[in-house]
Amino acid sequence: MRNFIWFFILLFSTAAWAAPYPATGSSLMTNPEKGLFFGGQGFQLGTLNSRWILNSTDSENQVRYSHSESDTASVMVRSDELATTSSLETYAKKWMKDYSSYGFDVLGARTFSEKSVRGMVVDLMNKAKQKQVRQAIYVKDKKAVIITCMDDPKWFLGTLSQCNQLIKNFSWLETTIPTNF
Repeated sequence: MRNFIWFFILLFSTAAWAAPYPATGSSLMTNPEKGLFFGGQGFQLGTLNSRWILNSTDSENQVRYSHSESDTASVMVRSDELATTSSLETYAKKWMKDYSSYGFDVLGARTFSEKSVRGMVVDLMNKAKQKQVRQAIYVKDKKAVIITCMDDPKWFLGTLSQCNQLIKNFSWLETTIPTNF
């Protein structure tokens, strides 16, 4: 009887420490600073142990980071649901012609593959606003993700290496449908 009471106390005391629902509260899954925050959108971005600090969550599809050592550097991560399945090249080409209307000159663009994830990097300059930008664009099925790193051109070279770390840490999450219910 005595063992039963201790078992009962231990069972319910540990249950009191658990969250009422998985991935809620202060969970790593819901914290944008940890990079797993985007899991529900089908991708992850490794910001853990980087110098990028969550600045604001504009919406569930857009998050901004500032740099811990710079007043001018920033990163924006945006995800878009596409109406139809699109290739990376088709999606990027659609936006390439719009950059000039926003005052940006395209310095270069190239596709890349990192850890079997295909993407495109576009380097831009806006001389009027003194902003240099690197965008990484990813497309999978009907989902597009754009990582935009921005800084003053004087400091951009230092920001670029840290931006490239974020780009290298991007990965799509595999979605599997359980067959056993």
